[in-house]
Formats: sequence, structure tokens, C-alpha cells
Amino acid sequence: MSFLSWPYVEGTSVWGENTSAYDFCEMNYYITNYIAEFVNVSTNLGYIYLGYKGIRNNRRGNNDAVVTTCYMLLQSIGVGSGIYHAAPKYFTQMVDEFPMLYATAGILYGTLSITLGASARKSLAILMPFFITGVSIAHACLGNVTLFRMTFLSLILSVLGWLTYLVNFRVPDAKVRKDAACLTGYGAGFFLLGYVLWNVDMHLCSYLTGVRQMVGMPLGFLIEFHGWWHIFTGIAVYYDIVFIEYLRLYMTSRNTKSPRNFKLIWSNRYTLPHMQIDQKPVLKKS
Repeated sequence: MSFLSWPYVEGTSVWGENTSAYDFCEMNYYITNYIAEFVNVSTNLGYIYLGYKGIRNNRRGNNDAVVTTCYMLLQSIGVGSGIYHAAPKYFTQMVDEFPMLYATAGILYGTLSITLGASARKSLAILMPFFITGVSIAHACLGNVTLFRMTFLSLILSVLGWLTYLVNFRVPDAKVRKDAACLTGYGAGFFLLGYVLWNVDMHLCSYLTGVRQMVGMPLGFLIEFHGWWHIFTGIAVYYDIVFIEYLRLYMTSRNTKSPRNFKLIWSNRYTLPHMQIDQKPVLKKS
């Protein structure tokens, strides 16, 4: 053992046998007997931090309850995934996968409700949880991974489809459209990068395991690519929620007599964007 090169040594679990449907590439319990996949647990802190940052920014300005809920659901992904990667059981697998459905459904509600009336929003707020709960129960009881994946994919495509419609047909402002394109592009880019790294982790598992054994810890942490999937998808979802908050502010301002000044704060592309809202309303010219 040399400096900054501690060997990976698999330990035993205090939780018993792994009963989840998946077995990821990472060696288990090499840090502690209480945490199966140390890096995969640690990187879930990113979801929690990004959710906290979004909630704090939202409460400073717009304080939109729907946006706050979306950020809280983003945090729930980190909590659920952290529990699962610490103790891979069928039960904790559900704890990991359910928040993914709930968060995506929450973001879809935030997207659809931008242009809906009060009655339609209320109906959607009732029907959507019933639908997602039904899918969750069916997934847990039947263990049908296909049902979960198809529902999750359908929710994502619905969000993307409706946001595309809003920007192209309901947003005449050129600056808003440009900002929307940037947020969407960066969000999609981070998601695709995470997806590619996750697939590399799955398909080149033996090779990556050998490299990790060779370089040891902590340098080996850098090529535990499922952890990077957590980081990059967390950033992608954060961008998506900021995009939704932006559109909600824009559409609300267009439909009120006393709109507020708001702008997207994004000093450079290496920082996280957020919305800034002036609390003083701007009276429209008659």
C-alpha cells in the first residue's frame, strides 16, 4: 500500500444477502460493512444539495409552491438512491425507483399546469398522484421492470414534448426562447453524458474493475462511473426545474396586470443558473 493508493478489499454486509434486481459494477462493502457502494451513496449528496440550492433561490424570490415541490422531489431521489446503494435489497430498490417516478411526475405537473386553469390544475393534481401510486404498487407487487421503465420514459418524453410546445408556440419573446434553448441544451448534455458513463460502467465493468484495483483508492473513485451518472443527472434535472420556473414566471407575467421583473442569472456556463425576481411589481402601460 502506497500513499493515495489503498487497495480495494471487499467486505461482508451487515444487511445480509443482496435481493435487488441489479448488481452494479462497483465492489461492495470495501469501506464499511454498512455501505455496499460507497461512491454511489456519496454522490447522491449532489441531488440533495441541488434541491436545497433550488429551494433557497425560489423562496428568496418567487416562492412558487410547485417549483419548491419539484426541488424537494429532486432531493427525494438522492435520499432513496442513497438508501438503496447502501443496502441493495428489493425493498430499498423500490425506495430508489419510486422517487424517480414521483419526481418526474411532479416536474410534468409543473410543466402542464403552466397554461391550465384553476379547475384543470386541481384535477391534474388529484389524478396524477393516483396514477403514479398505482404504477408504483403494480411495480412493487409484480416486479415488472418493463412497466417501471416505460412509465418513466413516457413521463420524461411528456415533459420534453410539452416544454417544446410551450417554447415554440406560446413564447414569442426571443430572449426567453434563447435562454430556454440554453437551459435545455445544457440539461440534455449533462443527462446524455451521465447516460454514456453509466453504460460504459456496465459494458466495460471487468476492465474498469481491473483499473480500479491497479490504481487503488481514492483515485479509483473517479472511474466508478455510476456515481458520475448521479452527479450529471442531478444537474440535468436542476436545469430542467429552473427552465420550468422561468416559463412559469414568464407566462404568469403575461397574464397579469402587475407583472414582476425577473431574469435568469447565469454568470457563465460553469456556474449553476437561477431565477432572480424583483418583488416590486411593474405596472403595465395602458
